[in-house]
Amino acid sequence: MINDVTKKRLAYIKYLYNIGLVQSKQAEPISSFSILALYDSIEMFLILLAEHRSIKQKLVNEFMNYWIHIPTLTQKESIFNLKEKRNEVKHRGRFLSKLEIETSRVNATDFFEQNTFSHFGIEFKDITLLSLVLNSAVRQKIEDAQKFHVDKDYKNFMFSIADAFHTMIFLYEDSKKQRIDKTPFSFGKNISHFHSFQMKGPRNEHGRQLRLATEVGDDICKFVDTVRDCLEETKKALKIISLGIDYKKYIKYQLLTPTVNYIKDGESVFIGGCEEKYCTEDNCQFCFDFVLDSVLILQEFDFELQELIEKS
Repeated sequence: MINDVTKKRLAYIKYLYNIGLVQSKQAEPISSFSILALYDSIEMFLILLAEHRSIKQKLVNEFMNYWIHIPTLTQKESIFNLKEKRNEVKHRGRFLSKLEIETSRVNATDFFEQNTFSHFGIEFKDITLLSLVLNSAVRQKIEDAQKFHVDKDYKNFMFSIADAFHTMIFLYEDSKKQRIDKTPFSFGKNISHFHSFQMKGPRNEHGRQLRLATEVGDDICKFVDTVRDCLEETKKALKIISLGIDYKKYIKYQLLTPTVNYIKDGESVFIGGCEEKYCTEDNCQFCFDFVLDSVLILQEFDFELQELIEKS
């Protein structure tokens, strides 16, 4: 049985491995840089394993010596080839072909799948990044969503993961509030509640206020509603981008999950439901990975306003 520190370090290793997977699927030549993350994740694994086995020899400078001191390790030749490709990219500036990148990705995956359980007693696929989530409320909501995922209750999973994502954004913004209704991610006042039917027209003979009903008035109303919708959508996009979240992935996530209107008493209030055709295993996995990645992105640089106030 491994301890919590080792589990957390394995989670970091898997996080770095996942970065490599994502980079490997990007356009050339950027995809070549995936080899660096994949190699580093394997090296971190080997260092952790040596410590776990109480092997004190200095192996770091001689990468392939790990297979000598730990004979039960597999994939020696594959990882040696991966190491050579990494040196080509890092030290010689050569970009890899799609086939080389695909081969390296498969070799790295096989290495972790074959060696993680045999040396640490846990399947690589079961290593969760949840232990890296610092906010307990957000972590709990992601864990709740994960339970629906395991039970293959994909529809409730979509609601649960959307709740976790919205809670994450809400709590992050709330910790940066400068005033009751103002955060650095507000980008102006909220005008989503403002509609053209609130615009006042002339009064009738009884003194009752009428809506703008003339041809010009209708054009003004359409213009006001169009501008309002455009500004609100722009503000939403700016918020996601300014938080450092991948906007293209966010668009896909948004299409798959139900829309959250607001949070009340710590729970998200939804508008509408979730279409059954989107509730698939692959889509749920994408949403889970996206939310988890977003949490870790926000944690990379975080602060509380109270920390900036000097103690008297």
